[in-house]
Amino acid sequence: AYAGLATGSLPSMTLVREASGEEIPRESEPIPISEGNLDRVRKALRLVVTRGSGVAAGLSDDELGFEFACKTGSADYREGEIPRSRTSYLNQEDGWKKGMRKHAWIGGWFPFEEPRYVISVLCHDTSATASHSAIHVAAQFLKTAEVKALMAEQR
Repeated sequence: AYAGLATGSLPSMTLVREASGEEIPRESEPIPISEGNLDRVRKALRLVVTRGSGVAAGLSDDELGFEFACKTGSADYREGEIPRSRTSYLNQEDGWKKGMRKHAWIGGWFPFEEPRYVISVLCHDTSATASHSAIHVAAQFLKTAEVKALMAEQR
């Protein structure tokens, strides 16, 4: 889905790039969304990085070395035990309390202007929203030497 938002065409899913020495052709289908609406969505996803939760997660262009666009999301799915906050000066208790368990995720693509890669991270059964979990996992991955080397090859 993010590949479709990034490029305007939804690629078909394939498990192999070649068979018996012959490359499998890549196919895609244009998504039925106007270019104006796609542009709005793309700009909104870019704002998550430049003005939203991506700022605190260290996903700036300067920190990554490329432009990234994404969206985070969290869904409460059951009550359960969650860690007590250790960040509050008023609440110094350790241990657990009742709260909502969550699934948290982030999806996006990079580089923003010339999309080549899509990333998706799911944090299953966490006590934190995506802006406090999945986005930081994505940031750790995007800042690895391997991703930096991959992006350097593209230049």
